[in-house]
Parts: sequence; C-alpha cells; structure tokens
Amino acid sequence: MGDFFTIFEKSKIFALTFRDGRVINMNSYTKSLLSHPSSVVEYIMDSAKHLKIFDVILNNGIYRLIRIKLNSETLILGFNITDLKEREKLLRRDNLENERKIEELVALTDLVVHDMKNYLFMLDGYIDILKESYSKEYLKEIGKIVDAMRDLVGRSSILIKNPERFRKKQRIDLKTLLDSVVDKLEETANKKRVAILRNYRSVGINVDPIIEEAFLNVIHNAIKFSPADGEVKIVMKKHRNSVIVSIVDNGPGIPGEYRNAIFERFKRRASGIGMGLGLATAKYLIEANDGRIWVEDNKPQGSIFKIELPRK
Repeated sequence: MGDFFTIFEKSKIFALTFRDGRVINMNSYTKSLLSHPSSVVEYIMDSAKHLKIFDVILNNGIYRLIRIKLNSETLILGFNITDLKEREKLLRRDNLENERKIEELVALTDLVVHDMKNYLFMLDGYIDILKESYSKEYLKEIGKIVDAMRDLVGRSSILIKNPERFRKKQRIDLKTLLDSVVDKLEETANKKRVAILRNYRSVGINVDPIIEEAFLNVIHNAIKFSPADGEVKIVMKKHRNSVIVSIVDNGPGIPGEYRNAIFERFKRRASGIGMGLGLATAKYLIEANDGRIWVEDNKPQGSIFKIELPRK
C-alpha cells in the first residue's frame, strides 16, 4: 500500500489509509487540512465504519469523502465540493424565487378575473337603469367603469411582463383613492339600500395605485354581506408611520375559526356564500405594498376589516 499511496503525495486530494483504528498513511495535502488531527481523524474513521460516502468540513471547506476497502486497510479519498454546495444553494434560492413569481402570477390571474366580474356587475346595474330612462350621467359612469377595466388590464399586462415593476410606488392621497372607490360602488350600495358613511381625511401614502383594487374588493364585500337598509362605515386612523383604514359592516360576521381562511383563494366563508377570492386578492395587493389586513368583530353584529399601510 505504501508504494501505491505515493501517487497521492503531490495531489490536492484528501487521502489517508487506516487499519484497526490506526492511521497508516496520510498525504501532505490531508495533513494541511487537519488542524486538530486526532479528533477529526477519529471522526472520519468512525464515520467510515458505517458510511461509504459522507461529507466533512475541513479548514472552512466542504469535502466529500469516499471509503474504499483495500484488503486489510481502508482508503479514504476526499474531494473539495465547496463550490458545488454553493451552486446548490444558489439553485435552491432561484427555485424559491421562481415559485414566488408563479404564485404572484396565479394571484394576478385571480385578481383580474374577479375584478372584471365586479366591474361587469356594476355595468349591468347601469344598463338596467338605462333601460328604464336614458341619462347622460349614467353613460358617464359607465365610461368611468370601462376606463377602470382598461386600466386594470393594462396594469396586469405590465405586472406579468415585469413583476418587479409592481414594487415601484408613488405618493397617493388616500382620501382621493377612497372617494374614487366609494363613487364606483355607490350605485351598488343604493340598489341594496346600504348607506356608505365616510370618516376619513387627506393623508399621503406610498403605494402602487393598483392598491385601489384591494379597497374596492373589501368595501364591495362589506356591501354585499350587509343587510338591506344597513350601513358600511369607512374610518381612518393615522399613526406616526402608518395609517389604518377600517371598513365596518353590520352583516352576519365571521367566526374566529374562519378569519384566516377567508383570505385564501377559493375558501368559502362561514355562511357558505361566495369563494373569498376578492379578499384573497386584496390581501395579496396589500402585502405586496408592505401592508397588512385582518378582521375583527363589530359587536353586537358584523365585521371590521382593517387595512394598515405605510405612510413613508
């Protein structure tokens, strides 16, 4: 074995042989790697009793060791795989990033489909009114809805091509945004005889304008589940670094065990009505803008959806 072992002497391969728990040969490269020879060598020999291939960290590098039986002696050969491990780490990170982007695209698809249905529902309401009496005012509102649909499709197209663009935000007056949402939903609320009460004022927030779709979904949801002759209150509270908007309804409420599920796509709410898609997409948009959404009880009856967004 001694003459055979000389082929490893000048190589940068970990190489040692042992027999009966005692090292027989060790090349110079292996000696340079073992800062504490006795403990490390004992670990390697003990591992080799049970494993044919195993990894060890030597001198801040990762080495893959291979056990080879040669008559009465055991040869251990090792190769530096640090770069391979780093590439594996980068590959796992890339895979996670790709999974995240796929999830974003799935959520985006849900958003577009759901919100298109919202806009079509509003259009249908105005068309019913026009059948009864022609009004330029209603035609103007229909035009606004069509423009909003066009804008939604345009933004979605941009997001599909470049999801990172969604991270680019701008300064927006929250009062103007909420007024726009309420104006779009006013006819829907009137048809159900649900009053929308506004209690908010101007405050600047840094968000992507598409966040309006989140408020549209949550407030529309509150109107949808409010009883006839009920009311939906929109209340704002400013904090130093954030603002919280509460959407308060007096509908059937949401039991505690359903409060997380309602923000998941295709999960039915407690009443069994609806698929929760609007709340899921609202959560997606809010979190993408560094915000959060949650729901609380509105005693004695109803729910309070709270949306917190950063001011800076």
